[in-house]
Amino acid sequence: MQFKRQEGFRYAFNPPIKGTFQLVKRNNNPIDVKPGAAEILDFSPNGLRFSTSLDIPTQGTKWELVTVFTLNEAPISLYGSFIWKKTSGMDYHYGISCQNSIETQEMIMREMKQYIKSIF
Repeated sequence: MQFKRQEGFRYAFNPPIKGTFQLVKRNNNPIDVKPGAAEILDFSPNGLRFSTSLDIPTQGTKWELVTVFTLNEAPISLYGSFIWKKTSGMDYHYGISCQNSIETQEMIMREMKQYIKSIF
């Protein structure tokens, strides 16, 4: 398990978890874009990092997106926005800041505890 100073925990998945992301707003305007494949590299109650082959132009554009993946058979949908982008080989890594309710944060904590117990 890896930690970040700003958060209670941030868990790095090895191997990454398969998921999808869908861009839903561009500069506060709703858009209709098909979901793209993502590999969830790590996540916390307030954000996540994923990898994809898609190069999304993040400079000068405010994107809002929904990231969906399954953990312990529980579907998790996180709504957020890009905070950084890095190139990694042929893929791109994106840091996402999520706007989760207290209930969603608590659900994430429960699912993560269960996930960690199941792998050890």
